[in-house]
Amino acid sequence: MLRWSARVLEEIGSDSVLGREIVGYSPRAGMIFARARSLMFLGRLTEAWKQVREAERVAEESGELEVFTWVQMARAEVAYACGDPESTLEHGRRSLEIAEKLDNESSRMLAYSVLGYAYLLEGQPAAARDALRESVAIVRDRRTQVAMLPEVLALLAEAHLALGERTAAVATARTSTAPSAPPDMWSGSRGSWVRGRDDVCRPRLASGGVYA
Repeated sequence: MLRWSARVLEEIGSDSVLGREIVGYSPRAGMIFARARSLMFLGRLTEAWKQVREAERVAEESGELEVFTWVQMARAEVAYACGDPESTLEHGRRSLEIAEKLDNESSRMLAYSVLGYAYLLEGQPAAARDALRESVAIVRDRRTQVAMLPEVLALLAEAHLALGERTAAVATARTSTAPSAPPDMWSGSRGSWVRGRDDVCRPRLASGGVYA
């Protein structure tokens, strides 16, 4: 993904419009977003933060509101990996406002996921659980962002665990690693990430522990 995004960005340069009529959004904004997530999955978090901020800037300047909601997912993932809220809740709320304005189910699903991350970072697992349930419901009802479902379910398992809801946490954690989502460009990295989250949950479940 890093090589692919680098190739596209080299061809596009600083032109945020080039290719939009072909793919339906700014390839420049989309590829910077792709780089941010790739770097996050590789554990290169400082670089990922820089790319998240650059993707936000380019998406806003070029009027790519839908892409902006994608970028907020990357922001939430990096913030969660770092344990740093950095206004994630504010960004999640803005993403949901944009999704409602666009009436876009894909963006709406991502916005609720961002809120789930944000509420967990803020120590509000009940609110996180509710937001993540909304995200999961959109995937299942509207069949959008299906490949994101394992990641969201893994996070939902953590929210259940933080609330001491062990039965729900076990069931959700098991579902998150089931081969239910189709492969996509992120499938290898995301699979490792989800298994990593599952590895966090399972020892806590086995010991009966919950988050502080």
